[in-house]
Amino acid sequence: MIRSVIHTIGAKSTESIINFLFAWICSFYLGSNTYGEITLLALIVFFISQANGIITGNSLLYYSSKASKKSLFIISFTWIIIIAISLLITISFLMEQTLMSSINKDTMLIIPLLVSLTSAVAVFQNYLYGHELIFKANYFNILLALFKLVVITILTVGYRLLNIWAYIFSFTTAYSLVFIAQLIVVIRIKTDPNNISIHSCRVLIKKMFTYGIPMQTSLTIQALNQRISYFFISSFLTTSHLGVFSLGLQITESLKMVGISISDVLLTKIANTKSSKKNIHLTLKSFKFVSIITMSGILLFLFLPNSLFIFLFGTEYKCLKQIILSLLPGLFFNSTLLTLIQFFNGSGNPKINFYISILGIIIISSIQIPLMNHFQIIGAGVSTSFMFAISFIIGIKFFLKYTNIKSKVLVPKKEDFFEILSLAYKVYVKLKINHEKTR
Repeated sequence: MIRSVIHTIGAKSTESIINFLFAWICSFYLGSNTYGEITLLALIVFFISQANGIITGNSLLYYSSKASKKSLFIISFTWIIIIAISLLITISFLMEQTLMSSINKDTMLIIPLLVSLTSAVAVFQNYLYGHELIFKANYFNILLALFKLVVITILTVGYRLLNIWAYIFSFTTAYSLVFIAQLIVVIRIKTDPNNISIHSCRVLIKKMFTYGIPMQTSLTIQALNQRISYFFISSFLTTSHLGVFSLGLQITESLKMVGISISDVLLTKIANTKSSKKNIHLTLKSFKFVSIITMSGILLFLFLPNSLFIFLFGTEYKCLKQIILSLLPGLFFNSTLLTLIQFFNGSGNPKINFYISILGIIIISSIQIPLMNHFQIIGAGVSTSFMFAISFIIGIKFFLKYTNIKSKVLVPKKEDFFEILSLAYKVYVKLKINHEKTR
């Protein structure tokens, strides 16, 4: 498990650094208002893509090793085309009814293409994950982030294209190139030949919908739980406020890298371990590790001066440090909660995550607008942290009740700190040995 976690952290670290540079280019050269427009566009594309995810998401991952490759791809790409055509017709109708007069029409018409590219790349990524080709999938994630960074740097710094189209061109270019590279790799994957028939496709479609709809609904609600603030800010404040808040949230979420990496590996371990005692032990250790490492990162952020953020991103982001401080408590609660959620998911109880996500939406919908009226964008950060704190408490109660253990075992002890230091030293020694071998 340790080796898998270290590799995953390494891949996500590289991707996070590239994404941070991408965010810096967007915020510094395009400004907070355009960055807010980009955030809103990306959010719309993400949530519409969830409809495609019914087929192209976890259901495809689950059936990738159980069904014909040709059948899976025919069904997946047909579904993507159906959603794209339906979306284009819907947008055209709304424009004719002047229901989108305040939104750039050219930008709205490009949404079906962005959604289709996102889902097409997801098809091959989930197929790779389904065949346990995790290293290749991680490389494609890094490649995607790198292509986006290179293209937007050329467009903004080189050609001085300083509007939302710089993002759109970088997005479409990066996803198109990665899709071609994925196609070359996936074609070479040898699978058992299966005969394709209309009947077999019908059966597979039914199975994928049966598996995909409840799973995708839960994931969508969880994502909405974490991003509903964007809709409130864009509606009650300005896109400039949204750009600043989005950047602050993206910076703080970089501290979730360790928590996400450990949680992802924990899920696979729990799903393949029948012993409940081992699963509880792994979850407790993961919970403590994530708590210690995340808190260490938070303490580091507390000492970063506001002048550093102004120097990096410009005077438009002068309140960025305050937003980050308002989000840090929520970051801690959310990062540690991930380990408990993965325990329930791996144990066959994904409904717990569903309940917690629904509760989170109710809480933040109730308190965010009043707090924003009094404290502007800082109120959005405070309400987000409060929502994650309540979700954390509820998750703890579910976990303690399910496992029948005492709450005191969740508190990190002295030996847990020493174990992390020992592990860090072992990783350092191993990296040093590998470096000397390559010289």
